[in-house]
Formats: sequence, structure tokens, C-alpha cells
Amino acid sequence: MREPRPVSPLRRAAGVAIGLALIAGADFAHGAAGERRPPARKSAPPARVAPESTPPIRFEGRLASGERFERALPRGMRFVLEPESMGGATSLGWDIRVLPAGTDTADYAGVATPPYRGVNDLQLMGWHFRNAANTGPNRGDVNAPQERREFYFAASAADYRAMSAALDIVMWPGDRSDAVVDSALATLEGPGRGEGTLRVTRLWLGHLVAGEQAWIDSMRFEVELQLPAARPGPPPR
Repeated sequence: MREPRPVSPLRRAAGVAIGLALIAGADFAHGAAGERRPPARKSAPPARVAPESTPPIRFEGRLASGERFERALPRGMRFVLEPESMGGATSLGWDIRVLPAGTDTADYAGVATPPYRGVNDLQLMGWHFRNAANTGPNRGDVNAPQERREFYFAASAADYRAMSAALDIVMWPGDRSDAVVDSALATLEGPGRGEGTLRVTRLWLGHLVAGEQAWIDSMRFEVELQLPAARPGPPPR
């Protein structure tokens, strides 16, 4: 497998950087300005500007270790919290996924949320909230996201296919030109992706054993999703 070439600060926005993942886990309980446009000519009809996004989708839930959460979304999509186990029944935490109806293999969030190597906001594990020795809370010594998770997802099957192809180019550019790689980055960050936020509002961790890996016993959470405005299809023939 080819490794990606060194990236510039522009490409670093796509998240092609290796995240640091250290073992840990915790007893934790918590609670634009628009662009100015020149006036249209008097002879031109008034322009119709489509909204940039739809109203946000908000919901909340509670999960215990090993449980799966699923919520139906518009456009035939599903928001899923998939339990991730450690070779047994005990769940370390959950993976955030956005899936189309009828299949669990096309992860709309996985192709759109950087960084694409290492730990990112789609993984919600108990050790994220503990220090490296699993003896206390994570005070910054473990490089992992915390209660607030921000992610992106493809907004349709067509967007998923385009982003999947673009991600292959970004991750393994080979001999492709900078222009081709930059175009792929623009696809990954383009209008075909939605935005999501998951916030953990209450968290109970287990297996707080020094030198081992903690897991999440249960948690409460809130989710907000923002879909881009539906784009018009091709004109009828």
C-alpha cells in the first residue's frame, strides 16, 4: 500500500495526519458574513437563491454498554451509534456512523470526517477520557476528542460515491498532479456534505484499573445534524 506524499497546510485541512492514540479510560459525570453581490441588470429577472441548508435535526438519547442506537433521517439515511467491543461482550464505546437505508457498509460519515488516519471525532471510547496510565481524568496528556464531537457526512449516495473516489486520491495520490489532489480536496469539503455534532451530557466509565483500558458503562448524549439544501436534479429531456 502506498503512503501519501507530504502535504501542504492546505491539504492538512483534509486530515491526512496520523492521530496519536494512547490507552486510558474515567469516572466522569457531567453534567458569516455574506458576500456582497453587484446589483443585477435591470433587464435580468431577479435571481432565486436557494437556501444553504435545511432546518437542523435535533434529538437525544441514552445508551448502556453494548447497546446500539439508530435514528431515521431524511433522504433515506440513518444516524447510528455502533458499539465497538474488545474481542468480547464488553463495549469500549461507540462509533458514530451515518448510513443509507438497507446497508451498513457505506459509511457516509467515514468518507467525510478527517483525520482519516488515527483517532477522530467519530470514535467515542472510554479511554479518551482518562490519562495514559488510567489513574485519573484526561488532562490533555492523551490526544483524543472529549465530550463534543464534530463530524461530516455525505448527504446522498451520489455524494458518497464522489467523496469515496476523492478520498482515494487524497490518501494515495501517487503520481497525480497537485491540481488533481486539490480538486479531490474540494470535493471532500464541497456542498455535498452535511455537518453533525454529538455532545456527551453524562458519562459513566468502567474498568478504572491502572495500566488497563477503560470502557463506557453508559452515557447520555445530544445530537444536532445539518443537511445541505437539496440540489436540483438534471432538467427533464
